[in-house]
Amino acid sequence: MKIQNLGAGKSTPFLPVCGHSLEEVTEFTYLGSVQPTTGRCQPDIIRRIGIASTSMHSMKKVWRQIRLQLQTKLRLYQTCILSILLYGSVTWTLLQEELQKLEVFHMRSQRMILGICWHDFVRNTEVIDIQNCQNNGT
Repeated sequence: MKIQNLGAGKSTPFLPVCGHSLEEVTEFTYLGSVQPTTGRCQPDIIRRIGIASTSMHSMKKVWRQIRLQLQTKLRLYQTCILSILLYGSVTWTLLQEELQKLEVFHMRSQRMILGICWHDFVRNTEVIDIQNCQNNGT
């Protein structure tokens, strides 16, 4: 057992349980989500981006497959990668900084799927237009 002090305030005083003192922690992982003492969701978002990024890179051969249609690749991204990224997101209270990190990951992933390199100088709006054309079937 461990104990966590949520919010501001002093640390928890000595709390014996069955003759043993409890270890105080500043964060822990519960059901796959990081629960920090501050109550902020940034540690969980950073962790989720890392896990989703690892999954994106493990599917690199799929993204490079010429025989797969773009629509199929985007569907795989939505079902496999976004579900990993957004697991537990219903509890997040996002600040602009955290929203921007999620958007950066999303755009980087879309560029990987589309085979766009950073030195191609393709704007984000163009990447979004390519996706919209594909989703509309044109």
